Amino acid sequence: MRRFLLAAIVLFTAAPVTAQSTQEFRSTAAGYRLQLPAQWRRLPDEQANVVRRAAAQLGMTDPIEAVYRVTESPTLLPMVTVATLDLGERMSRQRFREEMTGADARAGMQSGADIAATAERSGRMGVPMWDEENGAVWTRGEMQSGGRSSAFAWTVAMLHPGGRKAITLTYTGVPGEDEARIRADLLAIVRSLRVD
Repeated sequence: MRRFLLAAIVLFTAAPVTAQSTQEFRSTAAGYRLQLPAQWRRLPDEQANVVRRAAAQLGMTDPIEAVYRVTESPTLLPMVTVATLDLGERMSRQRFREEMTGADARAGMQSGADIAATAERSGRMGVPMWDEENGAVWTRGEMQSGGRSSAFAWTVAMLHPGGRKAITLTYTGVPGEDEARIRADLLAIVRSLRVD
């Protein structure tokens, strides 16, 4: 099992990161900046509030600061959310890793997927994987409808350098998307983190 996790982490960190133009996301409340792909379009607050309400109904507690559309598709997906969670206390990187990858964290993630499930749909969360080089936790989830994948989500969570906040990026996409490119985009964003 440990070899599998290490191999998965190597795949994440070895994903090609292509040079592209970027735009800045700035969280003035939490004091950090991220560089996001320039082609992503930030939703106006009234549209982002729809996503926030839907996330709250599913039991997601991370305050979503921004929602981005990745393409100009007729539906909202694919999209990316940026959220910042107040941890309530200062955490070391080691404790953050333990909290985010431990049995309680996995149970909580699956519980959220179960809340989103209906008679027609089911949700499944993968095992959180620790990325030592970048100090981040990667998780992939999937929503199924009629026995087929209808959507997936890649979430990467990282500890704010001050240790009191967690920053999460969640890419929610549709089957057929290039997941290697998605992971590469998310990895470039993780590496762009700067504190104000």
